[in-house]
Amino acid sequence: MSLKHFSLLATITAVLLVAVNCGILTQHADSVPENCLKRKPIQSNYTPEGSEITLGNLTIYETTEKNSTRLIISIYDAFGFSNNNVKEVADRLSKVQGGFRVIVPDFYRGEFWHGDPDVFPPPDMEDLLAWLEEVGSWEDRVQWDLINIVEHYRAEGVEEFAVYGMCWGGTMSLLASIYLPDYLRVAAYIHPTLIPDELAPAVRIPTFLMPTMEDPDLTQFYEILRQNFGNNTAHWRFEDMLHGFASARGDFSDPRTALRIEEMINLLGFFFNRILNIGK
Repeated sequence: MSLKHFSLLATITAVLLVAVNCGILTQHADSVPENCLKRKPIQSNYTPEGSEITLGNLTIYETTEKNSTRLIISIYDAFGFSNNNVKEVADRLSKVQGGFRVIVPDFYRGEFWHGDPDVFPPPDMEDLLAWLEEVGSWEDRVQWDLINIVEHYRAEGVEEFAVYGMCWGGTMSLLASIYLPDYLRVAAYIHPTLIPDELAPAVRIPTFLMPTMEDPDLTQFYEILRQNFGNNTAHWRFEDMLHGFASARGDFSDPRTALRIEEMINLLGFFFNRILNIGK
């Protein structure tokens, strides 16, 4: 390892140590959409088409597509596994571009903030950040879950893996695209909570950025990715959508939101299909 490379990794590690302990959320509060901390989830009336399996103590939602050797891992937002919007997106994504296996792991192990999605926003935001670090720690939980997931599905014949995340899940997808290039080929961050520009040089796999009108400008992050990956990166800003539109906070019954959800799924499917080309 070169001295320059070691120095970059040391800087990245220092920043991420702050991130995984949630301090970065308060240090960079101006880059976190205000409504990310205030807007409540919308209860979905969607009935998922797939089924659940368990991998150790981890519950995983699997879509009905089981034959593809290309698997996409969906990482939900802070509202967790019970809201079915993320499962609807997974079901629909599994059917585009010739089909993907798509899964939604329950990283929080069935927990929710105070056990009740209506207890939001919390009176003390520090409590929420501490809870997220407990149930969704990258260092202690999420990265190991992702590694175990990849190893499990490799044994079932899956050849290529992708990850996308929404809100909190977008931050986890960023960390995955930095730390797990031996396991994942491509990533996407959909209305991510926090994507610091200083981490862009550390991203090691092709990535699609999908912010909304309420999210920080990711143009600089994208330009750095273009320098490293050329056309194997993409940036699409949903200028008429609110943060969270594609996950638990999204009203999928709203016609404009429904149109943008369809657009997001098609864009994501096209990008993943182009990068994940072995298992077509």
